[in-house]
Amino acid sequence: MREGLKSLAKVRTYCYIVFFLYVAFLFHDSISGAIGFSDKRLSLGIVAIVVIQLLMCILYDVKFATTVPKGKTHKIIMMYCAQLRLWLLIQIVVMIAAVVNIGYLGNYYLDKILAAVLIILLLMTLKSLTVIQRGNFVLPEQSQGGRSQGNRKNGSGKKKKKK
Repeated sequence: MREGLKSLAKVRTYCYIVFFLYVAFLFHDSISGAIGFSDKRLSLGIVAIVVIQLLMCILYDVKFATTVPKGKTHKIIMMYCAQLRLWLLIQIVVMIAAVVNIGYLGNYYLDKILAAVLIILLLMTLKSLTVIQRGNFVLPEQSQGGRSQGNRKNGSGKKKKKK
């Protein structure tokens, strides 16, 4: 389990690196003008680095998932690990759309929208990662089972009167 927690720490580190690369991707036109690279070359370089980082995140998430011991929380942790991988895979799909935009469309507004979507997806990834690392998820036997606080277990929803 300790090795799994180290792999989650690596996922968080990679996510922070990806966040800074997404911010650089958001402002890649200004950065390319400042350092003298072509806009297309800088954008594709950022995309290549980010995709490699995201693939490493997925692999370390799978490594953590293989170290989770069987027990009460196994299925819940697996669900959150799958959710984390889903957010990472959606980011890769959006990066493919960004490459298509860079290569063929060249739409400035679509470029900015995709960069903003990537940042939002990364925040969702970090949210799922935080839930896994802290372990603050609700077990099925602790949940209310779809009932609000005021309802009783007998299903009537009314308090019994004392005699």
